[in-house]
Amino acid sequence: GLSGSIYPFIGNLTHLCHLNLSHNHLSGPLAINSFSFVIHLETLDLSYNSFSGQFLSSFFQQAENLITLNVSHNMFSGSIPSFTSWNNKSLSSLRILDFSYNDFSGQLPPGLGNCSKLQTFRAGFNYLSGSIPDDVSAATSLQEISLPGNQLSGAISDGVGNLTSLGMLNLQSNKFSGLIPQDIGKLTNLKSLQLHTNSLSGFLPQSLMNCTNLITLNLRINNFRGDLSAYNFSTLHNLHTIDLGNNNFTGSFPLTLTSCKVLTAIRLSRNKIGQIPTWLARLKKLQVLDLGSNQITGSIPGWLGNMPNLFYIDLSYNSISGEFPKEFCGLRALALQEVKNRADGSQLQLPLFVPKTKIALYNQQYNKLFSLPPAIYLRNNSLNSSIPIEIGNLKFLHVLDLSLNNFSGEIPDQISQLTNLEGLDLSENNLHGEIPLSIIDLHFLSSFSVANNDLQGQIPSGGQFLTFPSSSFEGNPRLCGDIVERQSSCYFIHPRTDELASPNESSNNELRNGIIAGVVFGFIIGSVSGMLYPLHRLKLWQTLCAWIERKGQ
Repeated sequence: GLSGSIYPFIGNLTHLCHLNLSHNHLSGPLAINSFSFVIHLETLDLSYNSFSGQFLSSFFQQAENLITLNVSHNMFSGSIPSFTSWNNKSLSSLRILDFSYNDFSGQLPPGLGNCSKLQTFRAGFNYLSGSIPDDVSAATSLQEISLPGNQLSGAISDGVGNLTSLGMLNLQSNKFSGLIPQDIGKLTNLKSLQLHTNSLSGFLPQSLMNCTNLITLNLRINNFRGDLSAYNFSTLHNLHTIDLGNNNFTGSFPLTLTSCKVLTAIRLSRNKIGQIPTWLARLKKLQVLDLGSNQITGSIPGWLGNMPNLFYIDLSYNSISGEFPKEFCGLRALALQEVKNRADGSQLQLPLFVPKTKIALYNQQYNKLFSLPPAIYLRNNSLNSSIPIEIGNLKFLHVLDLSLNNFSGEIPDQISQLTNLEGLDLSENNLHGEIPLSIIDLHFLSSFSVANNDLQGQIPSGGQFLTFPSSSFEGNPRLCGDIVERQSSCYFIHPRTDELASPNESSNNELRNGIIAGVVFGFIIGSVSGMLYPLHRLKLWQTLCAWIERKGQ
C-alpha cells in the first residue's frame, strides 16, 4: 500500500470529486490547506491509515458538495470540528460522517442538526465526553447513530423519538444514566438498539414493544429492574437476539418470547430469574442460551438436548442439582457436521462477553454469533453422579466447564474424542482414578484443570500437558509426574504407616535390609583392617629387633 504523507499540492486538483486513500500506510498530519480549494469533492475516504494531528473544519470550508467523509481508524486527536463553522451547502449535502476509532476528545460539537440529509453519524471508540447535543434530534434523516466506547454521559434525550428513520442506535460502553426515553416506541424502523454497559436504570418503557422491526436488543450491564414476565415481547416478531444480562430483573421467563420464532440468542444472566420453562423448546432456531448467575433450581431439563441448533449453553452459578443429562450428549449442533456448518454460516451481530471467571482463553468479546465457541458451562452448581461416557459424542465442542460441582467417578476416556476441545475444567469435584492418557491426543487443548479432586497415579506427559502449570493438578496429593516434579514436589503413593505389610512384602524387605547391612558391615571391617594391618606389622618388627639385641648381649 501507499506510505508517507499527503502533500498540500493535492489542493490544486480543483475538479477532484472522489478521493479514496483508505487501507494504506499513510501518516502524519494534514496540511491546513490540503482540501481547501477542492470545491467539487463529494467523497473523501482516509480510513484505515495512521494520520494524526488535529482535524480542522477549515479543510472543508469550500467543499460545497461533500457527501461522504470517512476518517475512521486513524490517530486524529483534538476536538471534532464544530459543524457550525462548516460550509452551509456542505452541511446540507452530507450523508455519511465517520470519525470512529481515533483519539478525538472533548464534547460532541453542536450543529449536527443542520445536516438535514445526514443518514449515518459514527464517532465511536474515541475519548469523547459530555452529553449528546440536543440539536441532534433535528437531523431527522438519520438512520444510524453509533457512538460506542466513549465517556459520554447524561440522559438520553427525549428528542430521540423525533428520529423516526433511525435503524440503529448504538450508545454502548459509555456513562449514560437515567431512563430509556418513553418515546422510544416511535422508532418503528429501529432494528438495532444497543445501550449495554452504561448506568441506565428504571423500568423498560412499554412503548419499546412498538419497535416491531427490532432484530437486536442489548441492554446488558445496566441497572434496569422489573418483572420480565410483565413485558409483552410478542410484537417483536423479527427479534433475533435479546441480551438483558447483568441487571436486576426478577420474575419468571417471559412467556411472550415464544412468539419470537426467529430468536437465535437469549442472554438473561446475572438477574433473579427462576426456572427454565418447558416452552423454550418451541424456539427451534435458538443457538445461544445464557442463564448463568440466576436463581435456577432443580435439574437440567433433558429436552434442552433436543434443541436442533443450540451450541452455546451457560447455566453456571445457579443452584441446579441432579445429573449431567445424557440428552445433552445428543446436541445436534455439537455432534453433527451439517448442523455445525449451518451455525458457522450465521453472521448475526451479538456482542456477548464471557465472564472473567470463565476459562481465561475465552475472556474476550465475541462480536458475531459464529465467533462464539461451542461451549457448555455448568460451573458452580450442585450437579452430581458421574460424567456420562456419551460426552464423547460432542465432537465439535470447544469448551467444557464442569468445575465446582459434586461429580464423582472417573474421568471418562471418551473425553479424548472431543478433538476440537480447547478448554476443559473439571476442578473442584469428587473425581477419582487416573487422568486418561488419551487426553494427550487433544492437540487444541490450551486450558486444563483437574485441581482439587481425588485423582491419583501418573500425570500424562508430553503434548499439551507440557504447557499446563502445576496449579492445574493441585489438591490431588496422590498425583505424580513430570509436571508436579518440575514446578513443585512430586507426591508418590506410599503405604499407610498404620497398615501391616503383607508376608511377601516383609520377606522382601528383610532380604533387602540384610543385603544392605552386609555390604555396609563388610565395607567397614575391610576399611578398619586396612588401616590397622600396617600398625600390627610395625609392632611385630619392633619386638623382633628388641629380642635380637638382648641375645647379642
